Amino acid sequence: DTFSSKDNRVYNVTLVKDEVVSKESFEERGTMLDASQIASKKAEINPFILPTVEPLSTSGKKDSDFSKVAYYQAKRNLTYKNIEKLLPFYNKATIVKYGNLVNENSLLYQKELLSAVVMKDNQVITDIVSNKQTANKLLLHYKDHSSEKFDLRYQADFANLAEYSIGDSGLLYTPNQFLYHQDSIINQVLPELNRVNYQSDAVRNTLGISPEVKLTELYLEEQFTQTKEHLAENLKKLLSSDAGLV
Repeated sequence: DTFSSKDNRVYNVTLVKDEVVSKESFEERGTMLDASQIASKKAEINPFILPTVEPLSTSGKKDSDFSKVAYYQAKRNLTYKNIEKLLPFYNKATIVKYGNLVNENSLLYQKELLSAVVMKDNQVITDIVSNKQTANKLLLHYKDHSSEKFDLRYQADFANLAEYSIGDSGLLYTPNQFLYHQDSIINQVLPELNRVNYQSDAVRNTLGISPEVKLTELYLEEQFTQTKEHLAENLKKLLSSDAGLV
């Protein structure tokens, strides 16, 4: 007798009167779980840890000194740092200029900004190249876990950056992402990624899964398949990811 996995079930395959017959096997299937036990089993095999929101520009974190810039106001030092995150490629004089426009009642004046997320209505946008003119919202997350959303209006391209106005605040925003097409990178990487097989030692090694654990127990195959079906689209989003969206 041999056993094979099909639709997350194990079958006993036997030969009866020259005919191959398969019957579902419960003995070789291992421990059977009730629906109420599945969540705890998944957590035991692959513990889920809530993601943290990282600061903007993590790879090139700045600690700029604005004190020597004309029109600097010491009480606005936090505001300047927040504006620097909204305008990551602008010089200090420009950052101080816009920082001085921020109302003292604004959260940008009062709290530390962690991340900025570009959206079209309620949908997050990671590919600015393809969606720069349809982006219409900016979601700001602060260190104390508060957030606020602004209307966003595309202005123009500036030095290979998409430049936006933020509501009626008089402030500007540029995503931490240059405008360039990733087609050549995608075309080079896509064939290699398409060769990745879920039921492989490489996947086990990457995920740190021991040989004793059945991959079917991780309930990841469906997500793996969906990701692979839209691999080019997902890869484009990954390459386009803004440093503020982690």
